[in-house]
Amino acid sequence: MSRRFDVPRCRRSRLRSILPLAGLAATVVLASAPACAQQGNSSQSSLLSPDLDGSPPISPRFRAVQNPTPSGPARFGQMPTFNYQQGIGIGSTGFDSSNGAKRKAKASKAKPGAKPGSPAAASNTQPQPNAGTTTTSPTAGANTASASDPPPTPKLLQPPVAPLPGRLRNAFRPGAPPANPDDPTPTVATALPYYRPLPEERPFDPTGVQVGAFNFRPAIAYARGYDTNPARIGTGPTSSSWFNLYAPELRVDSNWDRHGLTASFFGTYATYDTYHSLDRPTADGRINGRIDVTRDSRIDLEGRFLLGTDRPGSPNIQADLAHLPIYTTIGGSTGFTERFNRLELTVKGGVDRTEYQRSEFVNGQTESNDDRNYNQYGGQFRVGYEILPGIRPFVEAGAYHRVHDLSFDRFEFERDSNGWTARAGTSVNLVRTLTGEIAVGYLTQTFEDPRLQKVGGLAVDGALVWSATALTTARLLATTTINESPLSGVSGTFTRQIGLQVEHAFRRWLIATAGFTYARDVYVGDIRADNRYIASVAMTYILSRELQLRAEFREEWQHSNIPGSNYAASIWLVGLRLQR
Repeated sequence: MSRRFDVPRCRRSRLRSILPLAGLAATVVLASAPACAQQGNSSQSSLLSPDLDGSPPISPRFRAVQNPTPSGPARFGQMPTFNYQQGIGIGSTGFDSSNGAKRKAKASKAKPGAKPGSPAAASNTQPQPNAGTTTTSPTAGANTASASDPPPTPKLLQPPVAPLPGRLRNAFRPGAPPANPDDPTPTVATALPYYRPLPEERPFDPTGVQVGAFNFRPAIAYARGYDTNPARIGTGPTSSSWFNLYAPELRVDSNWDRHGLTASFFGTYATYDTYHSLDRPTADGRINGRIDVTRDSRIDLEGRFLLGTDRPGSPNIQADLAHLPIYTTIGGSTGFTERFNRLELTVKGGVDRTEYQRSEFVNGQTESNDDRNYNQYGGQFRVGYEILPGIRPFVEAGAYHRVHDLSFDRFEFERDSNGWTARAGTSVNLVRTLTGEIAVGYLTQTFEDPRLQKVGGLAVDGALVWSATALTTARLLATTTINESPLSGVSGTFTRQIGLQVEHAFRRWLIATAGFTYARDVYVGDIRADNRYIASVAMTYILSRELQLRAEFREEWQHSNIPGSNYAASIWLVGLRLQR
């Protein structure tokens, strides 16, 4: 920004008198220019050709020197220099734009006997360098510092003391005072903040073994038990026996982004010390696969395997058997599911094969059970609609057909049959509260032989898991089935079963379990009806993820309308479980 000065006009007569004086002054100035140049900086440019202050694109500006003589006092007639100097024009106080650290000048120590104004005192003082400030004359020796003195340290506001425990919470937080007063104060956190991790929801669940894209979780349990009535007989003297129980287990899960594959296997094998004829195995294995065709379409595949025997105390068991006949069921099914927004349609079909071993008696004779072998073909259709998130009511209808290997059984009854079922219910998936499915419907089965009565009735099926609290979980299981019977004139067994199990964790490593199961077996074509009850309590002590101790007491009893068929049994079990 340029300033405008108004110059008063002069008359021509006055200008004529001033011109001779101006020429004389110009002569004196030109004559003294070499002397002034020797006193100034040797790199100083010519007076008539000064350097530009700034860059070429900026208009040239000239400044007058603020400190013409760094080593001596200013003199009258001193010629100004136009060379650029860093920090030119700034003062000794206020804002410092040179980005240099300011230092306070120290009073120099004069030699003994020297006066402040003497040359000896002046020779011991040197100007204190400070970027952007002018140097002082040698007479100001009290305000200068020696160049050999160490730079002064910043003055502390208070002497360093030990930090108070209640005030210094984190020594690594930004701005926290350093442990050593000589260390710089940190302005950025040097350590990550510490957060207390949340407790693991299931700290003792098995981690499994990772093999490729699959996670295998094997386990095996062994228990030593005592049974007061292993044969489940109601008449005559009952004999007790010690027994061993082996229970292998395997679970497999896939880790694929699309599709899915899960497998599970549960098995038991019980051996009695005195009743080897009651030794029996059980197994239940399933493989489920899911193929994601599109976002709303999928194919469900299932393979199943079931192994077992008739339960002790059942009228289906023949007398004087050397061991219980084992039956196996192998089957599979295929289903297709399509979703239309909230509407879901499922079609499924499958086939199962059930086969029994030959019966062996204590006298060495055998008998065939081929009349109990059959194939079952079935299909289902299901429609569901999601009315609320996690709640999906559905209706389902299914039909099946059973074909036996022999057209007529040992009592000359034709056992081939047709069955159908209809159910209505809902599936629930409320996270951390209630999950599962429950349905109520009707189940019926008719036989080719008109002498065999139709089997049917109200059916209740479902499985629900209710997480009442973080430590308490309740499970409800209900099933309705129609089972084959080899008894003469009996069409089949209509069985309804419902069970409730409650688990409570006193600690994460100490879990108590209580359960109760009720089952009713109706032998259609006969007057017999059995009511079975099972009550149990168990305690599990978890030592680690791999090792558990378990103790259980179970009471079983049966009430039947047939005399001599009632029984009661008490079972104690103490075992060890290994899992991975």
